Amino acid sequence: MDLSPSAVRTRRLLSGRASRPNLRTFKPPGGHVTAKAAAETYGLDLSRLCKAIDAGALPGQSHEVAGSHRVHTVLESALADYLASRPQCAYEGCERRATLASDACGGPHARALETKGTKRPGETCRKISAGKKGKPRPDVRKRVAEMHADPEQHFRWHLRLMEGRKVTGAALRQALERAGTALTEALRRRRGGAPSKRELHARWLSMFNGEDVELEELIGDDPKRRVRTIAWLDWQRHPEDWPRQKWPASRFDPEDIEPNLLPAARERVKKALQNLRKKPIFP
Repeated sequence: MDLSPSAVRTRRLLSGRASRPNLRTFKPPGGHVTAKAAAETYGLDLSRLCKAIDAGALPGQSHEVAGSHRVHTVLESALADYLASRPQCAYEGCERRATLASDACGGPHARALETKGTKRPGETCRKISAGKKGKPRPDVRKRVAEMHADPEQHFRWHLRLMEGRKVTGAALRQALERAGTALTEALRRRRGGAPSKRELHARWLSMFNGEDVELEELIGDDPKRRVRTIAWLDWQRHPEDWPRQKWPASRFDPEDIEPNLLPAARERVKKALQNLRKKPIFP
């Protein structure tokens, strides 16, 4: 007996039985698409989609085709509604929707959520380390620099560092207070607020050292007026460092500081310059 595919197909047709379609000729029922096509269209994992169809989570069917193969189909409208109703991915910072039968949007994030709070076995860590040993990582320095340059990322890094070192009690509270203060100041500067005191004091030091032409013309041959004139001139040039609520202008001249506040402004500059002798400013 001839058992070739064409002969078997011919005998089935002659006996009145329709020949089963194969993977190439199979056509899904109306409104359905194959699981493979749906996975490619919506960026899903094919095996997860087939399991959801078999479990009845999605309206679909499993069809037997020639060659002992099976083809899964799913109702496309129901799949689209199901994906649209999925919650946001539970992985921090990800805005995509969770995929089938998972709280994450995909494999990497799903794996990250599964392993969160767990530790790799020592043997696994040694194998990973051995695999990376000797391989150049030119991007590490750049990525670390970018992380520390961003106030929010640096703050999260600091918290993870405290957690890893198992800092507790008063030391933890003090560290969190310092990190919170640094984050607040950094965000204020990033939003266009006043520069840090380090930059402010460096500017005053350069003026004190005679690097400001206008200042030198104003003080002339009277060096005792230098600090006082630095405060007055800087008040005019940089209102962001001299908030007008605290350092208001004179009632008689809006371009001049209130005369009664000028001694306090001079004292502010004087103390900053005295501190710079102990804390040198590097370019």
